Formats: sequence, C-alpha cells, structure tokens
Amino acid sequence: MVLSLMNKDKFLHVVKVSMESSPYFQLVSSSDAYRAVPPGASAPVRIRFTPSKNKDYCHELVCLTARERIVVPIRAIGARAVLDFPAQLDFSKCPVKVSTQQTLLVRNVGARAARYQLSTQSPFSVVPATGALGAGDTVQVTVAFHPLASGAHCGSLAVCCSSGEERIHTKLQGEAVDVNIGLSPNSVELDKTFTSMSSHRTLFIENRSNITAHFQWKAFATEEEENEAKRRQCLLRPPKEVSQENFPEEKETEKVKGFCGDHSALLSSMDKEKMVKVQEDPMLFSDDIFFLEPMEGEIRPNCSAEIKVTFKPLEALEYGSVAYCSISGCESRLPLQLRGEGQGPLVELSSHTLNLGNVFVNTPHVYEVKLMNQGAIDAPFTCLPSATNLGLCFKFAPEEGIIAAGGSQSVQISFSATVLGSFEEEFQFSVAGSPTPAILTIKGSVTAPSLHFDLAELDFGDISFGFPYTQRCRLTNSSAVPLTFQLRMSDDGTQPAVDSVDQIRRDTDPAWSKGIHFHVEPREFTINPSGGTILPQGHRDIEVTLCSNTVMEFYRRLLVDLEGIGKGVASLIITARCLVPELQVSSPVVLCDECHLKVPYERKILIRNPSHLPGCYGLIPQKRKEDSAVLYSSPKPCGIVQPQSTAEIPVVVAVQALGTHRTNVLIGVFGDERNPLRAQLRSSGRLAEISPSPRLAELGRIPAPQPVDELHPPKFKPQPPKERRTSLDCAATRWRHFRTGQEEAARALKEVQDFTHSSGAESFNILPLPGVLQPGESQQVTSTFSGHLNTTCNVPELCHMEGGSTSEVLVPRAASRVSSSLSPQEINCGSQASLRDRRELKEPAQKVEEEAKALEEEERRKEEERQKKGKKSVSVGKQPPIPAKGKTKTRENKETKIPKKETKIPERKESKASEGKKIKASEKKDTKASERKETKIPEKKEDKDPKKAEPKAPKKGEPKAIKKGGTEIP
Repeated sequence: MVLSLMNKDKFLHVVKVSMESSPYFQLVSSSDAYRAVPPGASAPVRIRFTPSKNKDYCHELVCLTARERIVVPIRAIGARAVLDFPAQLDFSKCPVKVSTQQTLLVRNVGARAARYQLSTQSPFSVVPATGALGAGDTVQVTVAFHPLASGAHCGSLAVCCSSGEERIHTKLQGEAVDVNIGLSPNSVELDKTFTSMSSHRTLFIENRSNITAHFQWKAFATEEEENEAKRRQCLLRPPKEVSQENFPEEKETEKVKGFCGDHSALLSSMDKEKMVKVQEDPMLFSDDIFFLEPMEGEIRPNCSAEIKVTFKPLEALEYGSVAYCSISGCESRLPLQLRGEGQGPLVELSSHTLNLGNVFVNTPHVYEVKLMNQGAIDAPFTCLPSATNLGLCFKFAPEEGIIAAGGSQSVQISFSATVLGSFEEEFQFSVAGSPTPAILTIKGSVTAPSLHFDLAELDFGDISFGFPYTQRCRLTNSSAVPLTFQLRMSDDGTQPAVDSVDQIRRDTDPAWSKGIHFHVEPREFTINPSGGTILPQGHRDIEVTLCSNTVMEFYRRLLVDLEGIGKGVASLIITARCLVPELQVSSPVVLCDECHLKVPYERKILIRNPSHLPGCYGLIPQKRKEDSAVLYSSPKPCGIVQPQSTAEIPVVVAVQALGTHRTNVLIGVFGDERNPLRAQLRSSGRLAEISPSPRLAELGRIPAPQPVDELHPPKFKPQPPKERRTSLDCAATRWRHFRTGQEEAARALKEVQDFTHSSGAESFNILPLPGVLQPGESQQVTSTFSGHLNTTCNVPELCHMEGGSTSEVLVPRAASRVSSSLSPQEINCGSQASLRDRRELKEPAQKVEEEAKALEEEERRKEEERQKKGKKSVSVGKQPPIPAKGKTKTRENKETKIPKKETKIPERKESKASEGKKIKASEKKDTKASERKETKIPEKKEDKDPKKAEPKAPKKGEPKAIKKGGTEIP
C-alpha cells in the first residue's frame, strides 16, 4: 500500500515517518527515517501488509514534523457475513390503525456466520429482532405496518451484524387511509335538569366500510395525551389502595402475636402492581355527570351501533364534557360533545358596588348590604375572605347562614384602613348549589398624615474606600397625630462593612492580597436612629453614616416606613462616589548591604499619598519557604496615610544565605488589592568574623610514660599532661556556633608518626568541643596532649563555624623520657624463683604462702649475718644519691625490660605479693633503709606551679597507674 505525504506549505518540511513494530504491517523503507518534502511536492510512503488469518487488523502510522504530529490509522477488514435482504418493501394502501404484515425469507450468502440485530422505526416493526444465522442458512422475518396516522409512511429496516460489517438498509414504505366510519350525531345537548334528577339521549356509530371496526370511548383526544396522563398518574398520584387498612388479616395477626411486621416489601410490590395496572388501563371515558353505554364494542361492515347518554347534574351549573371514540380505520378519535345545565337556588345582592369615598387611616367605618334569595329552595351562603392586605381590614357579620326561599339577609361591614392609597376590593358570597357566587365590590381612598425631610438630596461627595463618613438630615411630622417610623436604605446589604480601622488590626488577613470576601452584599449605610416616634408637629435629627466597601457611584434612597400606615411613605435621595487613593512608594529600592547571617536589621519603606483622600495600606506577609534567602517582617505592617502626607513602614530584614539577594516586598492598598505597591529589598549576606588567638600554641617537651620491669623500680612522680589554652574571638555580630576538630588533630598526628607498635597511645583532649559565641565575646579552648617517648609533632586544631569557614591553630607538641637511676648498681634480692618457674607454679595458695614465709626468714637471717661481719650492704628499696643534671651515666639509666610474651597476669600478682613481703621484712630491721627518696625530675619554668604538677585522674579510655613497690607507673 502506498501513502502520499503532500506539503501544502510554502516551506520545506522534514518529516519523520515511523511505525510501531508489528508482525503484520511494516514500512518498506527504514523506520524512523527522515524525509525532506519540498513545498507543493509529495513523498510516497510504502507499507507492506502481511496477514496471518482472515480477520480484521488495525495499526497506526506516525508522521512527525517540527510543528505537528500526524497519526494515520490503518485498517484491514477480513471476511464478512452477507444477509440477503431486499432493497425495498412496499405495503401499498392499508387502513389506518390496522396492522398489515409481510414475511421475508432471508439467506446468509456470506462466508462467515452472522449474529444480527434488526431495527426499524414506527409505524413499522420486525420480528424476530435478533438472531444468529450460519453461512448459507435462511430465516423468516416478519415486518408489520401499523400506521396511527393517515398518509404515506416510509422507514428503514437496519440490519447490524456483530462481526463489524456495514449496516444493511431495506427501504420500507406504505400508505395509510381512513375508512368511512362516523358518529350520528356528533354533539348531544341535554335540557336543564334539577340536581335530584337525570335525563337521557341516544346516538349511533355508523360503519360504512368493508372492515370490522372496533371502537372505544376514550377520555383523551390523542394517544399522546393518554400516555402523558398515565405517566402523571404513576409519578404524582400514589396508590391509595396500598395501605395497612387493606390488610385486615395482617393487622389482626400483629395484634395477637404482639409484633409489627415490615410492610415495606409488600407496599413496594403493591405499588409496582398498581403501576402495571395503570399502564394496562385503556383510559376509557369516565365522568361524574355524563355516562355512556356501551363503552366499547365491534361494528361489522356496513352496520351501526347505538349509544345511550345519561346526564345527572350535581349543582346548578352548566356542564360540558367531551368523549372521544377511538375506531380502527380512522386516524383521529371522533369527538362527542356533551352539554347540560343544572338548576339551583338564586341569590342576589341589594347593591353590587359600595363606594366609601375618602376615609382616614386607622378610622373605623360601618356599612350594610342585603343578600336576597329569589329561588324556590333554601340557599346556604358563606362569605369568602379576601387574601389582600387591605381586604383583611374588612369584617363581615354574619359570615355564613341560610336564606329561606324568597327571603333576605342583612350583612354589616366594618372597615378600619391601615394602608394608604386608593383601593378596590371584591368580596364573594358563595351559595351552595349555585354555580356562580354573589360578588360585592367595595372601593374608596385612604389618606395619610404629612411627613417630610428638610433636604431634597444628601450628597456625600467623594469618599475613600473603607473610611466612614457621616451626614445629617431632619425628619419632620407636620400632621396632628404621632407617627411611629422605621428608616431603611434601598438596595443595601446585610453583612456589616469593614472599615479601615478594623482592617488595620488584622495585619495577617488574606484580604490584603485577595480582597474582602462577602457572602452577601455588604451593609454600607448606618442610620442613627433607625426608628422611633415623632410627636405631632415634631421632628427628629437623623445621622447617616456611609462606610463603602465598593468602588462605585452611589444613588440610593432613604425610605421611611410608618407603622400601621405603609412602607416607603417618604424618601430622601443619597448620592456619593467611592474612590481608592493612588498611594505611591517614595523609594522603591531599599538597601541592606553587608548583613550578617540571621541578624535582624531594620529599614523603613515610605508610603506617599498625593491624593485628597486618606488611604489604608498593609504589608502583605511574606510567603516563607525552607530555602528563603531573605526573611522580612514588620512590627507595624498596617496603617493609614492622610491626604498629602507620608507614612513609614518599619521592615525587619534577616539574611539567611551568603551572597547578594533581591527580594520583592508587596504592600496592599485597602480597596485595590489587585494592584499592590511594590518595593525591592537589595541585601547581601556575610559571615561573622571568628578567629582563634594565638595562631600557634607551643607546648614544648613533656614527659612520656615509660615501660617498667617486674622488679621494684625507683619511685617517681610523673608529670601531668601539658595544657595550652587558645582564645576564640568573635566580632560584633550574632551568636555563632563553633566545634573544635579533635578528630582532625589526632588524624594529622598519626600521619606524621612512623611507629605504631608502641605500648602507649597518644592522648588528645580539647575542651570545650562545641559552644556558642555571643557578639563581641571570646571563649578559651583548652588543649591537652600526652605523647609517646621522644615524639615531636605539629598538630593542627580545626575550628568549624556553623554555616561558615574553618580556622586552623598549629600546636607543636613533644614528649621526652623521664630519667631515673639506681645506686648501688647491684641489688641483692635473695633467693627467688625464676620467672619461668613462677609461671609454671600451680600449687594452691596455701603452699605459696608457706614458701613466701620461708624466703622471708632466710632473708632476715642473711641480713643479720652481714651486719655481724660488718659488711656494707644496701637494703632493697634504698634510693642512690641523685646524680647531677646531665652527668648521669648511660649504664645507670638502663632499665630492665621483661618480654611481653612471657608475662602472665596471675604470675605477676604472685611475684608482687612475695616481693612486697620481702621488702616489708627488710624495712623492719633497718629504719633508715625504709625511707625512700623520690627521684626528682627537672622541671621547666612552665611547671613551677605546684597545682599544675599534680597528676590528673586518668580519663575514660586512658590506662590507670599501677602501684608497684610504692612507685606509681602509668
């Protein structure tokens, strides 16, 4: 298949032709290819169709240009069923309202089975309407022609198959004619008949045709009216028969068993049955006055039927009705006019018109009329009241009664007018049995007292939106009676208006940006007083206040209602013009440079009013978001600017982000919210200046902890870690949060160290870690360091400021050895078990104690022998003299080290216990030897303070000092 794309434009277009992947449809050229189509030229598109089954296929071809997207649907239709219907079916001439039928033999000449549906229009019908017909099968179809109106009729028989074939239409035509059937006569008029009697007449229906005619007396002229009456009867008139009174058996069952059943289902069922009956009702003629017999029947060809008419009047009225005879063979129902008149009592008035002339308001008047019965029977009468306001002012006595034949009845009429003006009222006296009432007409005029204003017009001139203005007038009563009045304004609303003072108090009201929303019209006028009583020849001063919430020109009336007299007796014209002053921003750009972040700054926006009317303004609240760069508000956002003056709006600005910002500020004008004033805040944000002092903290060299052996070492007091305090200074700005980087400092020191196998660990401590600096405040930060032996490093301490930069302080740190010496070089500790033996010792604790006692005795004995011989010996634990600074020999500074792999915790505890007992035994013999001198460590000038020299308690995570032989070893 070939499809042509034509370019009807004046320019070259590039077209992209594409098609979704399908096993049945493919583009001969490559898909998604672009084609250039010159103006007025066409480009062919070839599509290959490869069907797999005999069925319908569909697909889409998409042509995309730079300006539009064209979708071309592709359809392929498979095999179809074909039903052999004639092209035309003619019924010729047929009697109207008579059904004529023709039968068709339909064959499926297609290659596919068909499920068909037949449809036609009135007055044609077809049977069957639906069915299924296989290929080559036949079926009989009956088409009926039942015209309800005479003349030529045509229609169409539509055949629709479910497989998607096109509809087959067979033309239907026929002509309906009326036959010769009529009424004789077609109008019946009966004589006057008393209400207690009846009269009769006879008529005929003549059939002069060759068909048998069926007739019915109907109540409606057409079938459409009859159907409409049925519909109204089903919808508007509930079935009266369906009630619990019609179920006596169920009612008695409830009384005996003592429960109430649910009749909703039963009532619903009865309601449906009633609706079905209404639809099946032939709607025959029915009347309470006229009766026809028989109501329906058949008339043979060239025959007639006799019909009897009966008239029974209920009242003395003229009755008329129409019965319609529906006859087959006649298009229209034949109307039968029925007329009759009933005779009743005759009542007349002595005067049909009563003229009262001029009467005063609220003044009682009494009049009299007579009712006369000129008939031969009694006449019951009733006075029908009037529904008008003035008709309620009339009273009749008596209001009802019975007038004897030939007699009369006097009726008194009382009248007290409460409404001003001329009047003419009709009052009816209804007589039972009489078709028309007796009518009495009363007319006259009611005058009112004099009441007037001292001004012809009350002009407010130009007024400002939302500002109240007051004018005064005087209402004078020039009559001789007191008047109670009520004032009201024409075309005024009910919801109170909003004035500028109330609007200023609501600074967050959305009316500043969206306008005032009223559910109903606003009440813009206030009248004081709005009512009261004015004495004869008196007056009352009236104040009218106008607070307009509508920009418009006012032309209203102040109306005066008098109690008991009327409404709108007097009026006063009120005019005004409401305007909104054009306010201006004196300086539309407000500068706020070099602002510290989150620090409030106050600026002022000037509002100028060059008009002659006061204006009301309000700062529209800012729509804040989480990422708002600038926040602004006002402690006094609303106000009033007088004519030819200027007002100030204080604005508090807080910059939240670094950089330069431009923020639009909207100022609403009361009454002109759609055109707010605009100002621009130009601001820039910067950080607070926080710097550490000093930049370099020198700690010098500090003692480092040393490993010790299992022997009794010399006693020494380790130096505490050195501290260095650094000061953080903050410029005069808002509070700033800082956090010193202890982890960064530890990480920097670890990078410069070459060894990681040391038994000790570096200790860093910075206090405080976080904090808050007020403007102009300084904060001391203490840095503590405990290092390894002979370690020198420069560790940077980092101070992070929240939302800002990071400052660095370089702290040089060094750790040195603590020197100690032993004199003499040889220490006799007696006979002791080797470390390996003690590690392998597994005897119980009692045996260990016995051996310790034996060693102690042996040591004491050897000591006594040495003292007797006069040999010089040094007790264990005696401290040698302290060598001079810098002259300590290297051999004396050596310390015995115990390999870690041979050390076990239980054996060390046992050796410590035995060694401690030996030392105690030797100290008992020699008191001089029990005194120990502490090794003094040279102190630097920085450590002269004794408080600083005291060792601090170990912190969490640091190793505690172990006491061994009176010496603390960290």
